[in-house]
Amino acid sequence: MNAHYDVIVIGSGISSLTSAVILAKEGKKVCLLEQGPKAGGHIGTFNKFNHNFYTGAHYTGALGNGEPFRVLLDHLGIYNSQNFCELDADGFDEFVFPDFKLALAKGYEATVQNILKIFPKEETAIKKYFDVIRDAVNCVPTYMFNEKHNADKLIKILETPLKNVVDGLTNDHKLKAVFYAYCSLHGVLPKDVSMGFHALVTDSIINSPSVININKEGVGLIDSFINRIKELNGDILNHYWKSFFLRTCNFWYPSKTNIQFNQ
Repeated sequence: MNAHYDVIVIGSGISSLTSAVILAKEGKKVCLLEQGPKAGGHIGTFNKFNHNFYTGAHYTGALGNGEPFRVLLDHLGIYNSQNFCELDADGFDEFVFPDFKLALAKGYEATVQNILKIFPKEETAIKKYFDVIRDAVNCVPTYMFNEKHNADKLIKILETPLKNVVDGLTNDHKLKAVFYAYCSLHGVLPKDVSMGFHALVTDSIINSPSVININKEGVGLIDSFINRIKELNGDILNHYWKSFFLRTCNFWYPSKTNIQFNQ
C-alpha cells in the first residue's frame, strides 16, 4: 500500500470500479475503499450453505459486438467471455400472468411475433411500442455513440413517463401489463419511470441477454475489475470503514491534509 494517492474512491460498486479503472488508465494513483470483505456492491455475491448467491444484479444486456456494455468493458481492458453466459434466445425471460404466459425472445422480430400470438388484434400497438423503444435509444449519444443526436428529442423522451406512451398505444389492459413488465426491474410504477430509461433497459436485454457468471470465488466480472486495477498499480482495501475514518477537516482544508491508513 502506498503512502500517497491521487484519488480515493469510496465504495466498490460497478460505478466505483469503472471510475477507478478509468482514472488508473489515465495515470492516477488510485485507492478504492470497501467496507465489506470484497469489492462488488450489488454485482457481488454472498455465501450461504457452501453456495454463492447474487447480491443483486445477475443478468445484463448490451454485450454484443459494438454494443455499449461490451464497448465499455473492452475499453477498460476487462472483457472476458467466460464471465458471461448467453441466455436462451427463444425465451430468456418468461412473464407469467394469471391467464397467460409470455416468453421474451432475443431480437425484436422474435419478441414481436411471440406477443402477437397472444394479442393478434394488437399488431399496430405492439409494433409501434417497439418502434418507440428503438427510436428512443437512438437519441442517447452515450448508448448508440451518436454525436449528432437531437438534444430536444432526447430531453422529451427522458421526461415522458412510460405510462403516457403506453396509454396512447392501446386500451388492452393485459397488453399494457406486458409493456409494463420490466417495471419490476426499474423498481417504480409505469408513471414514475421515463420512456427513455425504460427503452435503454429493454433494448439492451432484448439484443443480447446474458447471465453474469458466478465462479467458486464469486463473480468473475468483479475479479476482472480487481485484477485490472491492480495491473494499473491501484490498491483495493477491504473492511476499511471499520478500521479508519477521515476527519472532516481533511476535506475542508486540503492544504493541511495528512491522511494515514493503518492496517
